[in-house]
Amino acid sequence: MTKGEFARLINVTPGRVSQYIASGQIGPDALDGTGRSARIIVDKARRHLNGRLDVAQRLGLNGIATRAAPLEESKQELDLSSAPAVTLPRTDVVADQIALEKLEQAKMQTARARREEALAKGRYIFADDAKAEITRAVAMAYRVMEGGLADMATYLAGQFEVPQRDILHHLQKSFRDVRARAAQSFRDAVDNEPAHITDDLMDADSEDDQ
Repeated sequence: MTKGEFARLINVTPGRVSQYIASGQIGPDALDGTGRSARIIVDKARRHLNGRLDVAQRLGLNGIATRAAPLEESKQELDLSSAPAVTLPRTDVVADQIALEKLEQAKMQTARARREEALAKGRYIFADDAKAEITRAVAMAYRVMEGGLADMATYLAGQFEVPQRDILHHLQKSFRDVRARAAQSFRDAVDNEPAHITDDLMDADSEDDQ
């Protein structure tokens, strides 16, 4: 079957079929031939699309969004305050509402699936886990540095013939001052960071599906 015939069969444009092939959503084993003259092996192509398209695309809801958008725009643009009362067929209103709700549910399912996939691949991590790990790493680094002050004091005492205890006292005081300044600097940096960031890659994937 040609790409155009397959596009009509699944109710999409030939360009969309080409996109499916280019993105791997229709794999090479579902094609007979290569290049522009390649033909579609229908059964295999359908199986590929059923397993690889996101929820909204599998349910065929992209068209619903397109039909629903003009309806919402017309409600905003028309001023019906002076128009006579008109009773609309209730079945159409209910059907449109159900379609919109299904579309929103499908979008949420797709977004949730993407987040779970990103989490599994390590692209995302839980904020609480990250904070705990960073806190442990910083605390360990400070303990190592503070533990080395005694060795530094012993070395300096031998070099300058002064009591090791006095040198250790001054080193510890200086280190506490440095640690306090660093902690304040970290707090200032955190205060200037946004609470949330934008994942450009995920946003780009969402735009491609619309």
